[in-house]
Amino acid sequence: MPYSKFRLQDIVTRFGLGISTEIFFTDVKPLAYSDWLKEALERATKLGYNSGKERSERLIHPVLAELNVLNNYEFAVYSGRDLDIDKVQELVGECDFIFAFSETLDLLQAPIFMLMEAKEENMDAGIAQCAAQMMGAMLFNERENSSISTIYGCTTIGNMWRLMKLKDNKLHLDKNYYYIDNVGTLLGALQLVLEDCKKNYVK
Repeated sequence: MPYSKFRLQDIVTRFGLGISTEIFFTDVKPLAYSDWLKEALERATKLGYNSGKERSERLIHPVLAELNVLNNYEFAVYSGRDLDIDKVQELVGECDFIFAFSETLDLLQAPIFMLMEAKEENMDAGIAQCAAQMMGAMLFNERENSSISTIYGCTTIGNMWRLMKLKDNKLHLDKNYYYIDNVGTLLGALQLVLEDCKKNYVK
């Protein structure tokens, strides 16, 4: 799958992107979360997780489901969907998680506002792959006449999460990392991403 073949240098060079590292959010307030999420993460610890699929199912998906519930299901989370945008530029392949302001899971609809890539161990590979998917999402939104000024990304190995964003032809990487053992703060950071995207999306 070509998204997975990209290196970070490939993306910056091919698409003429700037790149920077900065702190996205200086005041992340932890969110209260349900007993269901607490129990799901406890079960994940007992069951263990080695493969990327196990990390997605046991650690990542419960966090994303909790975020959706906390926001009254106002966005859709697509799992394992293809985002085939431009074969010439190799912006094709499967995405672990796609977030969109959509009311249905039957059809991927614009605007996409965040992509998430899960890896077993290699966070750097996840950054490059997710950045390529963010480029694909930007083109998808433009094609559907449903643009949003900032597209976020996140790469995670399950217990560690790092945010990214694509804005003004520049790839921004968060200096901060968020951890599953402080899931309230992780949810708080994801909530800030959601609020920023809602603010920058005009229907």
